[in-house]
Amino acid sequence: MKNLLILLTVITLFSSCGKDGATGPQGPQGNANVVAGNYDVKYSAWSIYTPSQGLPFYTVSVTDNDITSSIVSNGSVSAFISFDNNTWYNLPYNDFQTPTFFINYRFLYSTDVVSFDIVPSDGGTLTLYNDYYFKVVAIAGSIKKKHPNTNWNNYEEVMKVMNQENK
Repeated sequence: MKNLLILLTVITLFSSCGKDGATGPQGPQGNANVVAGNYDVKYSAWSIYTPSQGLPFYTVSVTDNDITSSIVSNGSVSAFISFDNNTWYNLPYNDFQTPTFFINYRFLYSTDVVSFDIVPSDGGTLTLYNDYYFKVVAIAGSIKKKHPNTNWNNYEEVMKVMNQENK
């Protein structure tokens, strides 16, 4: 009896559901050929990685579902760093602290993942005390062919193409 009451309640509940109202207006046309992800990486998120050969460095990986297997195979990925979330530098970027010491900022990517690295030129440790801002732009191969004269390592040029393509 109890099971019958539950069954009747479920049937009544689902049979009373329906689609109400009119269909909404068409949304703006999008473009999945040039997409950007923004990442605010906290100073505490970094890990030190010590390879068997080479210098130790700081690294962090984030999920980026815009980096598809098609982008990896036929497109490209550009990445930029900002220390103030305003001025952007393309990666890799060498920040010279003195004439003989610099910090290298670089990135690597694979399907659904992008990793950012901070490499002190002397292999020493750094005190990471600021957030780092990254912008990752996944570019379809068709867009690269459509804009052959674009410098994909230049932030302004990449943003210009992105804005044109996403109108």
